[in-house]
Amino acid sequence: MRDELLAAAGADHQLFINTNAALRAVVLRIFDATFAITYALEAIAIAVAIMGVAATLLTLALERRRELAMLRLVGAGRRQIRRMVVIEAALIGLVSQGAGLAVGIALSLILIYVINVQSFGWTIQFHLPLGFLAQATLLIAAATALAGLYPARVAARVVAGADR
Repeated sequence: MRDELLAAAGADHQLFINTNAALRAVVLRIFDATFAITYALEAIAIAVAIMGVAATLLTLALERRRELAMLRLVGAGRRQIRRMVVIEAALIGLVSQGAGLAVGIALSLILIYVINVQSFGWTIQFHLPLGFLAQATLLIAAATALAGLYPARVAARVVAGADR
């Protein structure tokens, strides 16, 4: 059979015979290369979001000078002010992650069960990676808390009685 296939291909053509496993490996390698670009874009988006959280909290700290001074006057220490701002940053990350998860899950369900069926006539099995999503949520909370460290230092420097 093999010799017949080689003879039918002729001397001008090459004939490649692959197993299902080899074909699957090639397809997965191509998918991984495609998703490498997606992962890079994802990392850039996360970095921009963290800078946005830091800039927002810094702006809020500067705008809330009177409120922060009032907290200092009634006995709040610098450490408490710093902790408050870092907790606010982590909460911003958690709320954003929750909204992102809800929208992402909804979009993936629409893509899988509506768009794929209408466009291609097929669908894929839906799988929700709960462990990965939990890890990502913790990582986002930690990253936004870290983004709040500098704004927290600025907020803690507010002098009690400052009325600028």
